[in-house]
Amino acid sequence: MGRIFEFTANSSDGVFAVDSRQSIVLWNEKATGLLGFSSEAV
Repeated sequence: MGRIFEFTANSSDGVFAVDSRQSIVLWNEKATGLLGFSSEAV
């Protein structure tokens, strides 16, 4: 699953991913720019 995370984290699109408990496990830089929240904040 590491390659999927790497691919989506480096995407030019805003991307986030959640696990089965609805916890955010991935938040890329574009998501920060689009939504205004840093990965640390979410």
